[in-house]
Amino acid sequence: MLIESLSRNYMTEQTSLRKIVAQLVKRVRGLPEQVLSLEKGYAQLSVELSELKQQLAEIRQQQPSVSLSSADDQLAVELAELKKQVAELSQQRPASTLSKPSINFSPITTISAHKGGVKFVAIAADGQHIASGGGDGTIKGWNLNTGELQRTLAGADGSGRFAASADNQTLANCHTSKIWVWVPRIGDQAHAFASGQSCSCLTISRDGQLLINGHGRNVNVWDARTGQLVRSLDHEDTVFSVAISADKQTIASGSRKYNIKLWDASTGELISTLSDSNDNVVRLLAFGLAKEKVLVSGGDDSSIKLWNFGTGEQLRVLYGHMRRVRSVVVSDNGKLLASGSEDETVRVWDLSTGEPLSVLSGHLGLVNSVAISPDGQTIASGSDDMTIKIWRLGQM
Repeated sequence: MLIESLSRNYMTEQTSLRKIVAQLVKRVRGLPEQVLSLEKGYAQLSVELSELKQQLAEIRQQQPSVSLSSADDQLAVELAELKKQVAELSQQRPASTLSKPSINFSPITTISAHKGGVKFVAIAADGQHIASGGGDGTIKGWNLNTGELQRTLAGADGSGRFAASADNQTLANCHTSKIWVWVPRIGDQAHAFASGQSCSCLTISRDGQLLINGHGRNVNVWDARTGQLVRSLDHEDTVFSVAISADKQTIASGSRKYNIKLWDASTGELISTLSDSNDNVVRLLAFGLAKEKVLVSGGDDSSIKLWNFGTGEQLRVLYGHMRRVRSVVVSDNGKLLASGSEDETVRVWDLSTGEPLSVLSGHLGLVNSVAISPDGQTIASGSDDMTIKIWRLGQM
């Protein structure tokens, strides 16, 4: 939160306070364009600025020698100007994109899962179990219905990337120059193999046979059972995200300047390139149903983009999150999209129409990962607040 950041910096270095306020003012000035992606942009900003002004008042009482009146006045002016610009933008924005989610849910279960935060969650194909990876360097298995811890696998790198097969029986983690793979049905020990340079992203096929990671400008495809390199694909720019379709026919890789490449997984041939006009890094990729050729992407902003990767057409852009999106996942039936964000919420969308269906609020930290059960009725989310939350959606 802005307030926590402000207080922390003030306690460590009083002279940085005015710099922080100046940065906030700069952020406010840049919000009118971004507000198109915020359903409650002005209201949220008003709350944050009100809290900030209260914090500044408290600081003034504690440190009367520090003059902040000019910062207060500047913030008030910027907020008034922002309100005017937001009102103008709201009149220009189509009403359909301002629709609010129809249902809000509360979590039915909260699991205290990992010290250092929950970086990854996956719901197994049986709909009864969850795998999670944490900043504490462990991978854990849980009973979805009871929240009971069933297994702990040690040896992961908590600052690395995690991935799981559909049945959660092949689990992977990568960081620096190695990839670790666990097969719980065989044992608790991971086998490791060299991945080249630092591992920037990681995914695994549903059947657990292929492992794909990005390192530098390369997309490496591995045999997850043997650790043998199957092929290496040259993206021609630093790779930040990878995904593989459910039928194992297509691999997607994302890089800077919103560049997405589609590859034939069996031959390594480049199929097509998707691009957007902005310069964001493509940090998230997820496939929908193979027959519908839907690809979901997310970058450094708060929007989510939907593509037909067969035609290269950008189908629509989803707005709603107030900060960067950190995770996207499509339900097995291709109907729902779930997203987790730095705004501490999970959102559920109708994938075919782009309409927001619900907002899941309750986390007290960044939402790093989301998963949907095979029947589309349960969502698991993992957060920096060290918890996993289970949400029952029912039929939507």
